[in-house]
Amino acid sequence: FKTARQAMMDFRGDKNHLLGIKPTHLLVPPSLEYDARQLLKATLAGGESNILAGLVDIIVSPYLA
Repeated sequence: FKTARQAMMDFRGDKNHLLGIKPTHLLVPPSLEYDARQLLKATLAGGESNILAGLVDIIVSPYLA
């Protein structure tokens, strides 16, 4: 997630200008909802503070199944 988010924020347009993209949502199928919540909503991860908690909102779509 961190790598994909950083890649989106680094997108450049014409004349090499940054596009200013800042991801705010993650779209996942129902089968990945638990994993997404564990990664992005849990305040603790592996006994340490989760710096990704609350960074984006999760949208679960059955159409991705």
